[in-house]
Parts: sequence; structure tokens; C-alpha cells
Amino acid sequence: MPPAEQGCIKLTFGGAGATLAEPVDPGRPPHITGSAMLIFAPTREDVLGRLKNDPLTKEGVWDINNVQIYPFFRPKRVPV
Repeated sequence: MPPAEQGCIKLTFGGAGATLAEPVDPGRPPHITGSAMLIFAPTREDVLGRLKNDPLTKEGVWDINNVQIYPFFRPKRVPV
């Protein structure tokens, strides 16, 4: 993580997205199986703290006890 981002938690996009069982059919509502987001954070505990304070967790939409957290590697982008 670059020095300017150390100790910070930030979403890489504006909110969570839904995970789907199959591609969306324009004539039917989507079959949502869950949700996903990418968070830059130094530790698992930082991610859990962010999720525990999220309005969707507080309103019971997200089940914080069954959250699955996976480390993700993002290679550094360089100009070609």
C-alpha cells in the first residue's frame, strides 16, 4: 500500500455490488445471492470494523457473523 494510503480504509468503488446466480435476464428480476466489495485495509480487523459500522450491517441486511474476507492482490499499474 502506498504511504499515503497506509492506515486508511477506502472503497475502490462507491458501494457494494450484488453477486448473482446467473446473468441478468432483462425480463426477470435478478437472482441475488449476496454482495461483494473491495476494501483496501491493513488488517482483517480493520475490514470487520468498517463492515460493523456500515448502515447495511446495522439494519440487518448484511450478516456480519458470516462475512467472508479474502486477501486480494492488485498489481501496481505502470504506463506502457
